[in-house]
Amino acid sequence: MIQLVYTGTLVLSAALLFTIQPMFASMVLPSLGGSPAVWNTSMVFYQAVLLAGYAYAHFSTRLLDVRRQSILHLFLLVSAFIVLPIAVATNWSPPTDTTPVLWLIALLTVSIGLPFFALSATAPLLQKWFAHTHHTYASNPYFLYAASNLGSILALLAYPILLDPFLGLIDQSTTWTFGYGGLVILMVACVFLLWRNFAADILADHHPAAEELTSEVDWKLRTQWMMLSFVPSSLLLGVTTHITTDIASVPLLWVIPLALYLLTFIIVFSRRTVIPHRWVVSVHAYLVLIFVIALYVSVLSIWVTLLINFLMFFVSAMLCHGELAKRRPAAKHLTEFYLWMSFGGVLGGCFNALLAPLLFNSALEYPLAIVMACALRPVLSEGRNGRWALDLILPALLGVVLLAVFTVTPDILELIQAATPAVIMFCTIIGMVVFGFSPRPVRFALGIAVLFVAIHHLASSEHTTLLTARNFFGVHTVSRDESRQFTILKHGTTMHGAQSTNPQKWREPLTYYVHEGPTGQVFTALHSDPGELSIAVVGLGTGAIACYRRPEDNLTFYEIDASILEVAQDDRYFHYLDECAPDARIVLGDARLALVREPDRKFDILIIDAFSSDSIPIHLLTREAIDLYFRKLENDGLLLVHISNQYLDLEPVLANLSQQAQLAARIQFFSPKKLSPTTGLGVEEATTEAHLGDFHNASLWVLLAANEQALGRIATDRRWRLLEPDPAVGLWTDDYSNITKVLRWKMTKTSD
Repeated sequence: MIQLVYTGTLVLSAALLFTIQPMFASMVLPSLGGSPAVWNTSMVFYQAVLLAGYAYAHFSTRLLDVRRQSILHLFLLVSAFIVLPIAVATNWSPPTDTTPVLWLIALLTVSIGLPFFALSATAPLLQKWFAHTHHTYASNPYFLYAASNLGSILALLAYPILLDPFLGLIDQSTTWTFGYGGLVILMVACVFLLWRNFAADILADHHPAAEELTSEVDWKLRTQWMMLSFVPSSLLLGVTTHITTDIASVPLLWVIPLALYLLTFIIVFSRRTVIPHRWVVSVHAYLVLIFVIALYVSVLSIWVTLLINFLMFFVSAMLCHGELAKRRPAAKHLTEFYLWMSFGGVLGGCFNALLAPLLFNSALEYPLAIVMACALRPVLSEGRNGRWALDLILPALLGVVLLAVFTVTPDILELIQAATPAVIMFCTIIGMVVFGFSPRPVRFALGIAVLFVAIHHLASSEHTTLLTARNFFGVHTVSRDESRQFTILKHGTTMHGAQSTNPQKWREPLTYYVHEGPTGQVFTALHSDPGELSIAVVGLGTGAIACYRRPEDNLTFYEIDASILEVAQDDRYFHYLDECAPDARIVLGDARLALVREPDRKFDILIIDAFSSDSIPIHLLTREAIDLYFRKLENDGLLLVHISNQYLDLEPVLANLSQQAQLAARIQFFSPKKLSPTTGLGVEEATTEAHLGDFHNASLWVLLAANEQALGRIATDRRWRLLEPDPAVGLWTDDYSNITKVLRWKMTKTSD
């Protein structure tokens, strides 16, 4: 009965703890433009509160008899009802002039800090209470930690599959509150069983396995606990950022890495060996090498790439947590063990979410954590007699050889870059050399670092990087294509705009905004009316849309990311704003919050083009958002939405929304024709014209209006077709969205 009740309580406690994480992050996501950094910052808060909970569990059980401590914890659990049901604190608006990281952490503290703290302390406390009972396994209660993580995984998988697709956020919060009430009842049962079966001392002979646990704890061991927790935590946030930047910052893609992370704890802390640790160590070296090569090779299917990322993360976390489990202490040091383990996790989260954006201008923390995981590998038997000096000399020698290839023999480098098979072969040869370093952890880690640098150089040397900037909203790169003489802006891995370096072409919109495309077609139709237009654009990018504005028109841009504004206004990179709309009004902050403050019926056309990389801010595609847009548009105003996306099919989302609101709607997939040099031009001019065609990108746009008459000539334009609703996708609202229904399952990763 003791084991059954304690296990069930731990499972429910963990399920509640790991359900509140994606649920509240989903609630706050719209306020911050759908940025992937919302989840990483939230994870830092969760880890920090988890650390505080473990510290409370450790020190309260040292200062109080565990029976008295159990009464104290019941009081803490009950007191959390004052902030239930879960909801975002009212009257909180994110700052627009500084990073919202501290604002978000404060909001999390006010909104869910108390119940999250109470739940965070529950798992170690239940194990401590169990260790003071007369149960057979009382001296080795770590199997309960595996049960706790099992509950966490079940909750994480249930959230995007069972809860999020079928319940709105309000219903989710209500369900969670009922679950919390059930937990309090079970905790009362656990306290009753503790008092009835209390054992003052933990007897080491209760279970034979307890004799294998470490009884002496020193600072070397504590440091190992911390480092072996730090690296998987950093990897968790690194892989999550990597995948959500290009797809969407949504619970489905948050919980998969977190579920894998928790699964490693279940495996390594189980009573029986599920996956032998030596297998993990052996597979790890192969998988890391495959991953490093796949990270920069663009011919793989996106789903194969995701699978490689997840496998690499899982095996690396298994390796670190397996080494951690080998060093776990006897039950009398249990709460201290969890305290240091949690401290390492907090440091890993803080490194990624807080420190890395200040130290690095790109997502360098992800490969850096992989290198550190390699350094934490155990020394294999064939490497025990290796020399430490060679651990430094051999990777350095490999780096010198590669540097010579890249600098002294540029012709060879160009030959390698000319074909993807040549790149793969070159990387495989280096990988085989690095694999020979694997018996020695430091040597292997440094070899992997050299491989990272070499492949990154191969992947990025086609363009000259002019600027790399990083902030809460992602990584922005401005590069110069020297051969074709164009400047390119990328957010993550997706091109967000380009402009010719030829001053005569500065007023020509490129990429998704070319004159022949949907944007040009809509403005051509609007300009047939000589009256002035009031234009609003959500998402600035390079500012290319500004060149559709006539002198008499009013133009307003809404941009949440201040660094994008700096890039668009810097004439060292782009000239669209200077040339076409130097007096354009630019509003910083989330577009929906900013539009609420605008007068109704202000705009003739509103353009939504706010997607960062291929990640979408879902709150801009909901019923409430559409209602807001049409309140701000004139009665015959147009709403133009850019939905080009490699990974998500957003047509049914807009189709369902337009059908519900009884709007007239059209969609066009624009595939540009390859431009050929115009006759009569000189060689230089003809080449420029041909290269302009290289930056005419395919795009997908949806046009919405209050009625068919408002569409004007677009209503009969055969290039625009009717949208196709899909009831299975459902109607997206601020309370409900279902990203799984719009994922493109068949796709390839394309290079920009």
